[in-house]
Amino acid sequence: MMKGMDNMFITLGKTEVKPEEVGYDSSRIDAVHEHFRWLIEDKKLIQSAAYCVSRKGKIFMSGAVGASSSNTEVPRKPDDICTVASTTKMITATAIMKLVEDGLLRLDTQVCTILPQFSKEPLNQVTVFQLLTHTSGLYPDDSADWSGLSQPEIGYWGYIEKHIDDVVENGVEFDWVSASMKQGLRKKPGSEWAYCSFGFSILGAIIEKLTGVFAHDYIEKELFAPLEMDDSFFTIPKEKAARIYSYSDWMKNRVNKILNDESNDSPHDNYYSQIPKCGGGVFSTVYDMVRFGNMLLYKGSFDGQRVVGKKAIERMTKRSLFNMPCYCWNGNDPDFIYGVGCDMKGQTSMIHSEGTFFHEGAGACGTFIDPKEELVASWFVPLFDQSGWPNEAMAGTVNVVWSGLI
Repeated sequence: MMKGMDNMFITLGKTEVKPEEVGYDSSRIDAVHEHFRWLIEDKKLIQSAAYCVSRKGKIFMSGAVGASSSNTEVPRKPDDICTVASTTKMITATAIMKLVEDGLLRLDTQVCTILPQFSKEPLNQVTVFQLLTHTSGLYPDDSADWSGLSQPEIGYWGYIEKHIDDVVENGVEFDWVSASMKQGLRKKPGSEWAYCSFGFSILGAIIEKLTGVFAHDYIEKELFAPLEMDDSFFTIPKEKAARIYSYSDWMKNRVNKILNDESNDSPHDNYYSQIPKCGGGVFSTVYDMVRFGNMLLYKGSFDGQRVVGKKAIERMTKRSLFNMPCYCWNGNDPDFIYGVGCDMKGQTSMIHSEGTFFHEGAGACGTFIDPKEELVASWFVPLFDQSGWPNEAMAGTVNVVWSGLI
């Protein structure tokens, strides 16, 4: 650990090779640190930063900039555990692709053939592919801020909350899928890209239905365990709670309850815990996410472990939508580019290679995979304003990290 750049903490993390050994200009690491310092001190957009970057499967750059979430006099650690938020969707998509290659479903499988709660019109038109690509016609997230349309009064989670009240008070059977689908669809399936995290909870229900295993447990066993992602999980274990980066008061209170053995289980919490958080529930480290990214980069295998097959990953990481309009976040894109559970839009603001795929997460974080350069990068940059989305922290960081390629 050292202090530099006006006494800001810089904590270097573990690496496997020197930057030049994998074709990277080591002087650009200082530029990465300066970029994060600028975002923290000058722009006041992020609280701190942790990052990890590999090339050709070897970590050559990792570290943290800024202070811990609990004490401004203590440096942040590179192996802090953070919520990966919506980057969870790329993980869930990989789990679904495992089921596809095992013959348990196809991407064009209608959801109603697995979940009978989707048997009514027009829900019976929705396919697994449409859930994975945000084209199911389900209402998008509130934060997507889609132009010119009003949000539903209740929404999927609102209907679930009312249903749990009924379960607790009147003893009706718990069926969160049926309850949520009272909201119905906003659009005809396959007609528009509209970012819907709730659709990934439905994918979690599909995983459970087909495997007989709760989706969280399936993902941890089938994806995290073989990759030795030992700091990745959905439920925070007490022995690792002190390593959680508490980016908000809500997270700090959650961690303190775990550390102090305070029960957070109410009848409502017990029912909510049965709903898979496959759209944003994973906690991880930048190291673990780089391992996951390398598995995707090398077509389903890494460090001698096969997680999923080559063709499944190829299908997941190629462009899958054409002439699909998107109006989210006040946009007006007539031809949105997307893979299967991963973003491929290749913003004009970023200088990565064509074919790069990635996912970002509010909170904020991102994991980017550039197959042409064999580069995988992950960073956690918790925002000061959780309602904002500064592109300097995502696209800007891509540009600085990618600038060191030789």
